Amino acid sequence: MNRCTLAVITITVLSIGGLPALGTAAAQTIKLHEQTTSQGKTVQTSYVRYAEFQAASLSASISGKSTDGPSSEMKGVLGDFVAVSSLEKVTNLLGKPGNLNRVSPYGDVRAYLLYEGLRLEYIEYKSDSKFRLREMKLESSDWSLTVNGTELRPGMNASQLSPAVRQTLDEEFSKAEDALGTVVVAKRGAAKRAKRGGELKAMRGGSAIYISVNEGTVTEVQFSREL
Repeated sequence: MNRCTLAVITITVLSIGGLPALGTAAAQTIKLHEQTTSQGKTVQTSYVRYAEFQAASLSASISGKSTDGPSSEMKGVLGDFVAVSSLEKVTNLLGKPGNLNRVSPYGDVRAYLLYEGLRLEYIEYKSDSKFRLREMKLESSDWSLTVNGTELRPGMNASQLSPAVRQTLDEEFSKAEDALGTVVVAKRGAAKRAKRGGELKAMRGGSAIYISVNEGTVTEVQFSREL
């Protein structure tokens, strides 16, 4: 049986004048919320602010992944994908998917858009006029998610993750099997309240970014929430 380790991934912000600052340790800011339980135990939660999540970019350097024709670069801001009035908005940004399925198991519409190395799942409720992103999976090194200049990409070596991240994996992170990292996406305004001693609440549906690591390599980057 594989050894399973839960790793809490901390997102690091490196910025000077709005541009990434490489190799400047003093500029690093690790967003970590600490809360003391009723049993007196301190619980640490890694998170990104709502605005940072909305501004994060989904990009790909690909060739021929869209059936509309080859493209050397696709890029979009997550805020453009989280809620859309129609699926055409998504296909305008990423091109026509290799497969698009719509099902209505409970009267609500679930739509699955499958690109090579990228999967998107949307839900449209009867009471809502928008499709809401429930899950996004990056399964290929062609795709990456960048938050505050920090890139998360399948295929990257665990050694490329920050020291704070690696310490939460196995002692020998290069041999870690089925390790999982979790970054909570804070609800709008929750991060500010948390700094004042309040509770850190996640965006609707317990939103989080998950990073899967197997044998020292990031195998999948996923955004997920329950709707």
